[in-house]
Amino acid sequence: MVAGVVREMGEKSKALFGLWKGRYLLIFIGGILLYLSFSTHFLANPDSIWNGMFYKAGYDGENSLGRWGLGLLAGLKGYTISPAAVTIFSIFLLSIICMFVCRLLNLESEILIIITGIFLLASPNIVNTLTYYYCADFYIFAYLLNVLAIYFAHRHRGFVSWVLPMLAIAISLAIYQSYISVAIVLSILLMVSMLFDARIENKEIIKRATKLICIGGGGVTCYLILTKGQESIGLLNLSEDRGFSRMGYIDIAQLPQQIVRCYKEFINYFFRNVFINNDWMNRKYWNLFLVLVIILTMLILFFQNRKVFNITRILLLLLAVVLLPIGCYCMLITASEVSLYSSTGILLIPAVNYVYVLWIMLASRINGSRWMHLVFGKYIVLVGSMALGMILVCFVLVFQACMQNNLIKTYAVASDIVQEMDELTGGSEEHAFMVSGDVDLGQGELYNIVKGTVAGYGMTWSDINGRNACWKSILGFYFGREYEVCSSEVCQELMKSDAFLNMPEYPNSGYTAIIDGYVVVKLGENG
Repeated sequence: MVAGVVREMGEKSKALFGLWKGRYLLIFIGGILLYLSFSTHFLANPDSIWNGMFYKAGYDGENSLGRWGLGLLAGLKGYTISPAAVTIFSIFLLSIICMFVCRLLNLESEILIIITGIFLLASPNIVNTLTYYYCADFYIFAYLLNVLAIYFAHRHRGFVSWVLPMLAIAISLAIYQSYISVAIVLSILLMVSMLFDARIENKEIIKRATKLICIGGGGVTCYLILTKGQESIGLLNLSEDRGFSRMGYIDIAQLPQQIVRCYKEFINYFFRNVFINNDWMNRKYWNLFLVLVIILTMLILFFQNRKVFNITRILLLLLAVVLLPIGCYCMLITASEVSLYSSTGILLIPAVNYVYVLWIMLASRINGSRWMHLVFGKYIVLVGSMALGMILVCFVLVFQACMQNNLIKTYAVASDIVQEMDELTGGSEEHAFMVSGDVDLGQGELYNIVKGTVAGYGMTWSDINGRNACWKSILGFYFGREYEVCSSEVCQELMKSDAFLNMPEYPNSGYTAIIDGYVVVKLGENG
């Protein structure tokens, strides 16, 4: 029996690989070209600089956040990091994700597949994720596991269709918890697709929805048992920071407020400039066009399938629509103390771009006259998708331009700092150092486009410990200097001293000095 199952899985895998070569290889190649700078220039964010660009042995910080799967996966590749390999492998996984999503939602037209690929690859969430070289491939693997969980749960029957999806969700949560939103949103899209399929009865839709809910709940429960079990025997020490030590607990009293917050942030993402810049290239108007087309398409599909739409089916459709923003922003409920507006905030919402996939899926379901297909297929969906796709691709290119600017400006300043430190210390690395202030990156208008992403942070964090740790890594990576950094207490004392207050700022002469035996670099006043 086992041999038969293995043989069947092997045959299906071979067929899927053939399908990938036929239709999704282009998406993979396009993704490589789109993110070429990530493979060739190593465009790292401050976390990647701090944690290691080529090697990272310790994952205690990630373990304390419940992401104990990261360390296990890193051990499989000897804890080494290859930025180019991580980027290429991540894009390969994304092309596979696109294949399973299209198959799950029955998107068969080549043009619709390519558009879906653009929506999934050219995403603000993905472009931010790829700057985390030490874990980007693991994150995308967690993403894939959630897609596979829904795919196998929906497309297969029997014991395997329950156990494997639960395990996939549990493993993905151990890598990065926010990808559970992908499973939720895909399930919602799947429900919408079935509701507009007159061949599927209400009883079957409810049965499949119940199965997906049980699998999701089972996967989360399995993860919590494994995580809490490790904590109870001392293998994990979950952090109080951002509420990870209280995982699995939801304050019912706060739930209505958190649900309202999901809707608020959903609106912010698509129509306002609070989170990202929606004025750029008139993105908010295209998003409004998208919403209007979704509403219109649903009305047309409702009319075409009116014979099967009884009160139960209508309520299920309304429920799916209501749950979509909550699914996209479920981390605001499950981890309410996490800030969406922090540096990693955009990583919490990996499923938001599936709203774009929704309108493609709905439009592909429309039946009727040649005129109907022409208007929706050739004009409304195609033109709208091309416009939104172009905006997303341009966003990725601007993001990479900002990251390249970060690297060029920071390297130039680092080169000056090393020269000044060598003159002060005679090349000795015995003096611990501190850096105050940030590199002036310039290009304000350009950075305004990538508002809400890690590109705007430069290559160092702005808190004193984060900044010093990043500068230590930068000087080690690019100049081979193994300087030690001052403790935060020493830094605070140094910044209060008259010698520091009287120092000029970079690039004026004297911006580097030795104070009380410590090398102090003053790029600005703020510590």
